Amino acid sequence: MKMARYQSKRTDNYTMVFVRRLLTGDLELLALGESVTKCNANLINSDSVKPSAGADAKGFAVFSDGSGNQLECAYSFSRSTGRDDGTCADNQRNTYRLVFD
Repeated sequence: MKMARYQSKRTDNYTMVFVRRLLTGDLELLALGESVTKCNANLINSDSVKPSAGADAKGFAVFSDGSGNQLECAYSFSRSTGRDDGTCADNQRNTYRLVFD
């Protein structure tokens, strides 16, 4: 499993540094009871994230680099601490662990 690193955010547009490629994309933040399947995931089972104790939100993100590389992430986290984790997959069949620390 490879690592993807979240870089910065100001709005719902995010930037990822991903295996020496710059990816940009959007995310959708949902309540724990909402289904992520409405986000039209193609690379990952978007409802596969099992929220950990203390998590009060989950989300789904789609990133691309504009030249064919795509990454999708499903995750959960605590709004009060900003911590938790999730899973990402790219269109080259690689999987990644996403950590909010």
